This record gives sequence, structure tokens and C-alpha cells, in this order.
Amino acid sequence: MQFHFRPRRLQSIVLATLFFALPPTLAFVFPISFWAGNDNEPLGLANAFNFAFRLADHVMYPADGMTNHPGLPFYFLNWSALALAGFPIASSPLDFFRAVTDHIRTYQLFAITLSALVGAASVYLFARATSPFAPGPVILVSLLLWLLSTPASLTTFLSPSDESFALAVNAIFLCSLLRIAHDDRGTIGTFAFAAAVSAFAYLNKLPFMYVAVALGAAMIVQYVFTTGVVRLSAGFAVFGLTTIALVVAAGKFLIGWPAFRGLLYFHRSVALGSGLYGEGDGAVISTSAVLNAVQSIPSDRTFSLPLAMVGGMGLLLIATYSLLRTREPRPELTVAIGCGVASLLSAVVVLKHYAPHYSAGVSATLPGCVFAYHLLLKKRFPRSTPVAAAIITLLVSYPVVAQLQSYIRDRTEFTRAAALDRSELGTVLASQKKVVDYVYRVPFREYGEGLVITYAGVKPLTDAYTRDRRGTTNSLAEALVSEDVGAYVIDKNYFRTEDAVKTASNIDLLGPKPVRYQDGDTLIELRTVFVLLRRAAQ
Repeated sequence: MQFHFRPRRLQSIVLATLFFALPPTLAFVFPISFWAGNDNEPLGLANAFNFAFRLADHVMYPADGMTNHPGLPFYFLNWSALALAGFPIASSPLDFFRAVTDHIRTYQLFAITLSALVGAASVYLFARATSPFAPGPVILVSLLLWLLSTPASLTTFLSPSDESFALAVNAIFLCSLLRIAHDDRGTIGTFAFAAAVSAFAYLNKLPFMYVAVALGAAMIVQYVFTTGVVRLSAGFAVFGLTTIALVVAAGKFLIGWPAFRGLLYFHRSVALGSGLYGEGDGAVISTSAVLNAVQSIPSDRTFSLPLAMVGGMGLLLIATYSLLRTREPRPELTVAIGCGVASLLSAVVVLKHYAPHYSAGVSATLPGCVFAYHLLLKKRFPRSTPVAAAIITLLVSYPVVAQLQSYIRDRTEFTRAAALDRSELGTVLASQKKVVDYVYRVPFREYGEGLVITYAGVKPLTDAYTRDRRGTTNSLAEALVSEDVGAYVIDKNYFRTEDAVKTASNIDLLGPKPVRYQDGDTLIELRTVFVLLRRAAQ
């Protein structure tokens, strides 16, 4: 049997394969401890435990890991990694928990590989969707700009998170946008598909709701001058009601009502408040927060934000001018409006609640922008789009790659240092007869276990864990049971010097009550942590 690939399909497969090999290779060559990263990986493991225990006990345990952002695809990705690691369904709570954490590296590599597979599928889908309308150089430079416009585009696959699905969301969004642009009649199927894409975006993460707004804008551009207001209103009704129905169904049957209600309250605070998680004052846009975000872009190398803002605004201006002048919809104008709104809104949302890793959700809109510019300019300036995009990519790629190298090197060295500290802690704490408290966010299993247990939301597991802590506790577990703590292990990323520890109003950042350094305490400095030994009672 012979297989025949069309050239464009082969190109899509090659691009997807190249990307798929990248994250697992880096993870294998430069090992970074599961416990030494950020909160995304333990949160993902908590999700995996939640579903494994739901399957085992036939109980809808509350999915506390989905109460901030839905992260529904991320939820199932992590359970899939757990299943591939050999633990699809939970057994005895504590034995199952210990078995998984004893094989945490295997689980971690499967999670990274699966996230890379999601990225590769997204690359393939984008390339296949755009190949009938754009040449290979445009597609290639579009994807390179996504990958090289911010370090987060790649690091989100090395430490899987909700943002690992950003390109998938935008590739599916582009498929829906192209369907709208080429559906002159505005069929129900087109509106229903757009609703499914919008629900998928929201069930990934709240900021991805720019997809729904962008699709709505594209519908107006495509149909307002042709089908009339009545038919457009009917289409919007199908679009809105279907989106809501899909989200509510997922909330009921997959997330669970308690977590879903918590999620909605959280999203309200994010939408109406300032600060990273909407915890600031009531202002929707905090001027100081936006200024701080803008000032952080050069040092964080999050160039995707200004590129998305400028690129999105340019698309909107060009397409809007053409539409108002001719009052006649054209596919390229519909695509330009949709991609422009998506890019601009994605950047605005991240500037409002800035963190560097959020820029991965913005960079994923850039391939669509490049594609839209190609559609707008190919007749008058056929080579302008790939050339301009290639120049921009070259300008931003060096500092971004340098930042990536620094990130990988620093995390690898931090992992090695934490391993050395782990072995020395045994000597430092050998005479400790009281409980040792591992506080936020030390790079050791003892702290990370508390985060996993808390967000897994499985009461039998939580009860078993609190009964068997083996002389240790952590910032999250200590809220569940009273402990006589004799030593604190403190993360040097938050308290960098001895003076910082001694003068801090609270060294246990997530603990149930403030903990301070006291006269007579002993403070021992290791590579990644401080160890505070309480003075012996007189």
C-alpha cells in the first residue's frame, strides 16, 4: 500500500512533527524537578487525582482545581498523563497517592509529551486551515512569530498549564472564522460551530473569551449588510444560547456545581476588579497596573503583547475603512476583523492582569494576524507580509531565545541545588523531635503534596493524608490539623537573605496564622532554602 501526501499536507505534518519533538527533548536533556517549578504542575496533578478518584469511587468530588479558571482540557490532559504512567483509577487513597508521587518523574514526562502533542496538533490544524489561502513562507513565519515572540510560548509546554492550549484555541477559532467568511447565507450550523468554539475557549480559561467577542464581530461584518438585522439577530441568539448551554452542561456534568459556582464568582471579580486576580480596588482598569505591565515587557521579553496590540489595531483600521467605503463584505475583511479583535483584546486582558506566562495566550493570536495581513495585502503587496513578519521575528527572536536559555539553565541548576539541599536537610533536622513545616513555596515534595491534596478535593484522600504526615506538614495541610511545629523550611525565592527572614511579618505565606522569627531561634542557610529552628522551651 502506498501513501500519497499533497505537498501542503506534508508541510503541515513536518511542522507539527518538528514542534512535537521539541518540549520532550528539552525536558529529557534538561531535567527540572516537578516540585521545583511553579504551581501549574501540582495543580494539574491535583486535577488528575480528582478524576482518578471520581472514576474509582463513583463520587462527583468537587474539582477545586477548576474553581479559578475552568481548565477543562488541562484537567483531562493531566489525568491522561496519570493513566499513561500506570495509574488511571485510584485504589486505597494513601497507597495510591504515595505510589504516584514515588513515580512523579514518569508522570511529569507524560504530561509534557501530551502537551507537546496538543501543540503539534494545533500547528497542524493551523497549517492545514490556512494552506489553501497562503503560501508556505507565510505559514512558516506565522508559526515562528508565535513561538519566538515570548518565552512563555515554549515554557508553557515545559510546565504544562491552561496556556498550553492557547494555540489550539486560536487554530480552532480560525477554522470557525474562515467558515463564517465563506458562508454567505449565515446557516445555523455556522453559528452553532462558532458557539462550540467559544465554549471551548471559555472552558480553557476566562481570558480566552476574546474568541467569542471576535467571532461576534466577524458575524456582524459578514452579515449586517447582506442578511439583514432580523436574520443576524436570530444567528446571534443561536450563537449565545448554544454557548451558554454548552458551558452550563460542562459545569454541571464535568466540573460540578460547587466548583462551577466558585468559578463564576471568581470570574466576576477578575472582570470587575484590578490586580492579578481581581483582588485590587473596584476599577476595571488600574492605571498603575497597566503601567507596571508595560514597563515589565522589555525585561520579561513578552514582545507578543505590543505586537498583538499594534497588529490587531492595524487590521481593524484597514478592514474597517475598506468595509465602510464599499459596504460590501469580503472574506478577507471578515477574517481581518476577527483576528484583529482577538489579538487586541488578548493583549488588553493580559495588560490588565499581567503575569509573564499569560503572554502565551497572546502570542497564539499572532499567526492569525499574519495570515489576515496576507489576505488583505496579497493583491497589492504580495511579498510584504512574509517579509515584514520575518523581520519582526528576527528582531525579537534573539532576546527571547536568550531568555529561554536562561530560564532552562536556571531551573536546571535550581533543581540540582534543591536535590543537594534535600540530602542535607536530613542532617540539619536529625535532632528535630517536633513537626517540620515546609512553607510556600519550597522546592520539595513535602510542600507540593499539600497543594495537591488541597486542590484534589477528595475527602477520603485528605483524611488519610492528615492522619499520616510522618513528622512533616506544610502551609496548606497545617490548616487541617493542629501541629506542634519545631522547624520551618523557607523558600529563598521569597526570603532571599537572613535579614529578610528575621524582619518578615510572616514567613508562612499560605499558613493559617502568621509565623515570625523570634529571639533565640536558629537560622541555617542552604542553597535554596533557609531552615528556621525554634528555640527549645525553657
